[in-house]
Amino acid sequence: MCIGLEIIGAIIGAVGTLASASAQASAAQAQAQQNDRNAIIAQRNAEDARQRSIPAQQDIQLRSRARLAQQKNIMSERNIDVASGTPLDILGDTAMFGKMDELTTRQNFEREAIAHEAQGMNFRAQADVDRMTASNAMLTGGISAFSTALGGIGQAVGRARMTL
Repeated sequence: MCIGLEIIGAIIGAVGTLASASAQASAAQAQAQQNDRNAIIAQRNAEDARQRSIPAQQDIQLRSRARLAQQKNIMSERNIDVASGTPLDILGDTAMFGKMDELTTRQNFEREAIAHEAQGMNFRAQADVDRMTASNAMLTGGISAFSTALGGIGQAVGRARMTL
């Protein structure tokens, strides 16, 4: 009867090991799913940053045009020829700086988008690691459970031989 209990104990130990491995695998799979969702959110944030750059650039364009128009009006009121010389240089510089502001704004939003995309890649990579962890937990849990059962049964059989 004692041998039977040892075998039952070994089997229960193996089942417990499998249950633990299954729980670890489930937790890793859940984390992988969360990281997959985080990657999707990061990509959406990147797209949002690019979309937000459009009205920001348009706002800068409008302000630059208004500044140019204001400069032209002031010069015209003072009877300054805006078609050549220093007045033309001033208008050209204003247009150039406006374009530079617009490009800087676009680049800033693009940098933000790239940062979100990098974050998304990190989430996807972590999700892959989590899936490997889940797979590994099941494999090592199965091996450990088999080893536990085999070892327990081996001990029980060894004791049985000794008593015979």
